Amino acid sequence: MAQVHRDYRNLASYDGISQYPLGMSFGIQLGGNGWGGGSGVDTYTGMLTLRGWHDSSGGGYVSWQLASTSQGLKYRQGNGTIQGNANVGFSTTHTIYSTQNTTKASDGTLKAASPVVKLFADGSFETNDESEGCSVTRMKAGEYLIEGCMGMNSDAAWGGIDGGFDIPKDRNGQALIWLDYEVNADGSVLVKTFHREYSTAPIFARNSREGLADGEAADIPADQFVSVRVEMPQNSIWNQRAAMAQVPDSSAD
Repeated sequence: MAQVHRDYRNLASYDGISQYPLGMSFGIQLGGNGWGGGSGVDTYTGMLTLRGWHDSSGGGYVSWQLASTSQGLKYRQGNGTIQGNANVGFSTTHTIYSTQNTTKASDGTLKAASPVVKLFADGSFETNDESEGCSVTRMKAGEYLIEGCMGMNSDAAWGGIDGGFDIPKDRNGQALIWLDYEVNADGSVLVKTFHREYSTAPIFARNSREGLADGEAADIPADQFVSVRVEMPQNSIWNQRAAMAQVPDSSAD
């Protein structure tokens, strides 16, 4: 029953299990009917489908799909209904988290990624695949200019347009810095960091730094970094690669 490959582009709906051959098959899905794409719809998405028997011994759960999308790998399972029912279909789409779509925060925890720039004390920086093309300049103590972006990313996963930052914390969960920012007319982001102190805390937890007062402009602590989630322009390196990958190969027709 195994299939080598299938062209799923002409299916009226990708949600009905009965649309697929029994056994295992691999193919591509197309456009607005597809599932697993991110903001907007991936023009083409690779999809592995395993369709098992639908009867009282297994139900819909024996079937599942895995999609390779621009946001990483996603999967969905059969919804548990039995063959003969009109609603034999697939469950909600689930995302498989990996280094492609997560980033490690300064405290070691994982957060949803997309375009993220990591800032270090001396102005050095790291980008991920989606933020490639951004650059960072340390303007003066506590000021870092991110260029090559179009302001802050508004995704709710990091708290919306004003929440696209992850700042370092101490072992008691207290933020080590204050942070402010400005978005310039050209889309560049000026990140400002300040020393943060806790005068009423026990001595060991006050975060005192010699020569610095609470609220004074200061660099990011030397052994830490700040993560900034930015919005990238349509002509970013990532977006250009994604657009090229979605151009159909006319020689295959």
